[in-house]
Amino acid sequence: MDAMDGFDNKTQQELQQFVENESSKAKLNGIIHDLTDRCWKKCFAQTSSISSGSLSSSENTCVKDCVGRWVDTSYLIVKSLEKMR
Repeated sequence: MDAMDGFDNKTQQELQQFVENESSKAKLNGIIHDLTDRCWKKCFAQTSSISSGSLSSSENTCVKDCVGRWVDTSYLIVKSLEKMR
C-alpha cells in the first residue's frame, strides 16, 4: 500500500511537487556547502584567521575567483547537458 493512496489526485500531485522542491533545495544547500568548504580551504587555510572582521584584498580576490570559476564551470556543464537533450 502506497503512503499516498489515501489522498486524491490533486493532493498527491501537490505532495509530489513539494517533495521535489524540498529535494532540490537540499541539493542546492549541499552544493553551496561544498563550494563554501572548497573556497574556505583554498583561500583561508594558509592564514587560518579572520580576526579583523573583514577580508584582506588577497582573500577577497581569492574568494571571487574561486566562486567565479565554480559558477562558470556549472554554467558550462548545464549548457553541455542542454545540448545533449
